[in-house]
Amino acid sequence: MIIGKQLELTHLQPTATQLRQTPIVLRLQARRLALKVDQRDLAQQRRRQRIEHAHQRDPSDRKRHQRGRDRVAHALRIGPTAQRVEPDILLSVSKRTILRAIQAMVAASIALCTLTPPARAQTESNQPPTIQTPELAPGEVGIRVETFGLGNVARPGDWVGIRLALKDTADQPRTIAVRIHLDDSDGDTALHSRIVTLNPGQELGTWLYCRTPWDLTQGSILRVSIAEAAPADDGSITIGRQLSWKPIAAATVVPTQHAIAYVIGAQALALDQYSQTLRDRDTPAAAHEVLQVVAGLSTENLPDQWTGLAAAETILWSNGEPSSLGEERASAIREWVNRGGHLVIALPGVGASWTSPSNPLADLLPTCKVDRLAEVDYAPYRTLLSGNPDATGSAKAPLHRFTIQPDTSVADATPLLTGPHGIIAVRRLVGTGMVTLIGLDLTNRRLTQAAWLRADAFWSRILGRRAATPTQAEIEAAMSKGIIGRAAPDAWCDERIPAAISQSREAGVGVLLALVVFIVYALSAGPLSFYVLRARSLERHAWVAFVTLAGIFTAIAWAGAQSLRPKREEAWHFTILDHVFGQPVSRARTFVSVLLPTYGDQRVSLGQEGTDEKWNQALTPLSDPAALSIAAFPDSRPYTADVRNMTDLLVPARSTIKTFQGDWLGGPRWSMPRPVTTDDAPRIDSTGRFVGTLRHDLPAALEAPRIYLVVGQVAEGSVGRTTMMSPPVVGRVYAWAEPTWEPGVPLDLAKFQPGPQASALKRFSDLVPELSFINQTLPASVKDDDLDDAMAFFGVLEQPAMDRAPLGTTAVKASLHRRMVHTLDLAEWFTQPCLIIIGTVSDMPNPVPMAVDANPLDGNARPSSGRTIVRWIYPLPPAPLIFGGGPGAPTVLPPSSSSEVIRYRDTESTKTNMKQGRSESGN
Repeated sequence: MIIGKQLELTHLQPTATQLRQTPIVLRLQARRLALKVDQRDLAQQRRRQRIEHAHQRDPSDRKRHQRGRDRVAHALRIGPTAQRVEPDILLSVSKRTILRAIQAMVAASIALCTLTPPARAQTESNQPPTIQTPELAPGEVGIRVETFGLGNVARPGDWVGIRLALKDTADQPRTIAVRIHLDDSDGDTALHSRIVTLNPGQELGTWLYCRTPWDLTQGSILRVSIAEAAPADDGSITIGRQLSWKPIAAATVVPTQHAIAYVIGAQALALDQYSQTLRDRDTPAAAHEVLQVVAGLSTENLPDQWTGLAAAETILWSNGEPSSLGEERASAIREWVNRGGHLVIALPGVGASWTSPSNPLADLLPTCKVDRLAEVDYAPYRTLLSGNPDATGSAKAPLHRFTIQPDTSVADATPLLTGPHGIIAVRRLVGTGMVTLIGLDLTNRRLTQAAWLRADAFWSRILGRRAATPTQAEIEAAMSKGIIGRAAPDAWCDERIPAAISQSREAGVGVLLALVVFIVYALSAGPLSFYVLRARSLERHAWVAFVTLAGIFTAIAWAGAQSLRPKREEAWHFTILDHVFGQPVSRARTFVSVLLPTYGDQRVSLGQEGTDEKWNQALTPLSDPAALSIAAFPDSRPYTADVRNMTDLLVPARSTIKTFQGDWLGGPRWSMPRPVTTDDAPRIDSTGRFVGTLRHDLPAALEAPRIYLVVGQVAEGSVGRTTMMSPPVVGRVYAWAEPTWEPGVPLDLAKFQPGPQASALKRFSDLVPELSFINQTLPASVKDDDLDDAMAFFGVLEQPAMDRAPLGTTAVKASLHRRMVHTLDLAEWFTQPCLIIIGTVSDMPNPVPMAVDANPLDGNARPSSGRTIVRWIYPLPPAPLIFGGGPGAPTVLPPSSSSEVIRYRDTESTKTNMKQGRSESGN
């Protein structure tokens, strides 16, 4: 066989049938077959040889030669064994070149192997290349992307919901597994999977959920595949052959440092003013972060799991019937609120649907009576809506007012804002989250035409955000004068979390020991042994010494490796734990490194069996956002993550450490702070003094607790000023610090009295790192002692002052960002009276229940240690702000009497805590 010029083969694309009939998976990317043969030149050369030899042979020789060629003619075909793949390459082989034909077959096999996927996950990703694909991908099941993230918006490193439309071409129903392929930090491929049943010819929509990679961009490609799924008798699922796959990409990717708010309804109601940025940049005009508002959502396109809403700081419901939610979507919103979400409902002019018994979210609403008033003059609320006391004009629109019964608990209904017509904003506490009802008809066009509604005036009193919202014209005017736009140094308030759970020091001990053993061995087997032997004239025995020392140090290395080899599971964690007094649940976000000592697969689970089944826990692999690449293991392999049950993961184990992020919700695991008795409940008495006594039974001392007291909102007209300076904090906050708080030791709150010297404003300024003007180019960093509070109060920290240039100043504040602790901000608590205590419990097991192969990581049989940030919130009796009350009207309601004690639901946790407090105080 003669190999001539190269024949180039491109666009070798198999069909679904071909993929099913061959073990070779042909990847659609820019690979070209390296086997190239010029058939034309070969045929011409053979034809000339036959003509030349025909004149030299007799007829009998020519016939005999032709019969020999027919017997030994062979064909080499590139493609599946039972299915033809175009183009084929056929090579005629004579009797004298059979050996070369075999060699060509081997070469073809090697070339085909280059088309198979690698044995391990790729270093960067496990994604197909960016290619042009039709709406429905080729295969037995069509795949169409309806939305990549709620509202087609995704954020790197956070949870995202992806809705796919699937259409089967089979002639009968069948069960399939639809999966998203994502590589974790070890190079293993997590298959975020959901089992669904398809009907022939009918399109079915389904949701998948996953945490996106930190390097997600608008051009990033994720792979979606569909395979047959056969349920077994034991409840397990057997995955069969692949039916289809498709590369998908995000439509819109917001920067990882941006916050997100969802709006159900077409109108954002001025909330999108928080999204203003400088020209051609992602930098906010007058804040540390941009609030990316995703508006235009409807109840029909909401996800059926809370993880699809997990990226949102706030959900504003401005339009849409709650009765159209359905049970699954309503449950997703309910769990999202319990996990710390803030649902804000702006009642429309006709809000009867929210008070209807058919409302599936009725159990989340504040316990109050709702009355509708028609054609109310909104003039008394101009300052509230616009922040400008001098605003003119008038507008009439419907208004809803809320009436709260005297025996209603603070948790069930807390008034926020009042006016001449009564309470116009009321809140209910749900788990660690809240639901706020607004009675003003913000959707009315008359308010929009009056240009009264400003986010920094009105929404700051609902959300607690401390950010100015200049108009685009104001931003352009300031930039043209050079007032704003100068770059400030960046700082991350959560940058130390990966290092807090890293175990590089433990790994370094083994590496150091190996290095020491190697150095000692090299010296002993080399110059030292030779020097000793030469001193005794025994150089001829050098080989004996070498072999002996090699054996000795091999035994030492083996013994050292055995002694250092992990024998049991172990965990290191960094956890943020929240609890609202009187609520039956706590929530936590935990970052964990788990040592998996075996080889094979091990099951890591989140939550406590028998108590936490009500909630859908979310456990997912974690990677360092600052890591530039993935260090994959040579034996990287896939594992399944069921999006309907993210409680546990069966992950590959290699006697190494694997990192996870867990979002947990469940009954309190630790005995949190509480009043010693009901008479010792925190409150402000009739004389204006802050009194009360607390104690806790945490497993260790609360280190450096900081006490923050919010007594109400600042006066009317104090926020929303038409300026680009850092706006004031909406709450009147005072702060104190203690060195430590031991378990069982009462904490007398009477020693913490509000006053100018205790104002928290300076604290919120000091939390933002500051650099001298000369050293502005140096990396900014939050102090270690300030990290916990910077993450907790991110929304109320001192914001960049955009109305003055930093030139000539002695110091510059950094621009603060976050990426791993979104949605953990406590800013909304600054809109109502409350007590917040933050402290650290160090070197203790994780309060979040976790287990490996059903063995708890509770610090007993399996070590578990780390740092837990405890954030405890005690809601105080309400003190709503009064707007438009006329001359002499009080700004804040009178303080509660000394006998007034906050009331809570009779939950089991509350009863137990209060009984413990009474019995122990009696002793």
